[in-house]
Amino acid sequence: MCLTSFAQLSATKGGEHASWALTALFLAASTNPLQRILFFDLIAEPDLYVDEKILQLAGVDFYCNQQLDLASKRDLIAALSDMKGDTFSKLLRVLRHLYASDEAREAMERELRTGENGDVASESPQAST
Repeated sequence: MCLTSFAQLSATKGGEHASWALTALFLAASTNPLQRILFFDLIAEPDLYVDEKILQLAGVDFYCNQQLDLASKRDLIAALSDMKGDTFSKLLRVLRHLYASDEAREAMERELRTGENGDVASESPQAST
């Protein structure tokens, strides 16, 4: 994912262009029909105003529903870290929280998989009778 140009846009004109472009990207990539409708509404508007809540919801939807692996999610967060502005920092805060949860879940799943070969798997309900 190359979001460098969004980071460059965020430094100009208060980040309006970057907010609009990133929101359009997230909405266009969404599999959610309601978000796809919002995409068409967004591109039909002549101005660049984007409600920051729509950016945040679209960003979270993109993060959660694009089948991104943990490395791609980390890359997305790294790219957003270069963006300037309060709107991006709010989205980034939410995505970092989600990433920490994803990372913990993946570590737990790894631990469970390795535990299947250990003592946990050897205990059977029939052994106690």
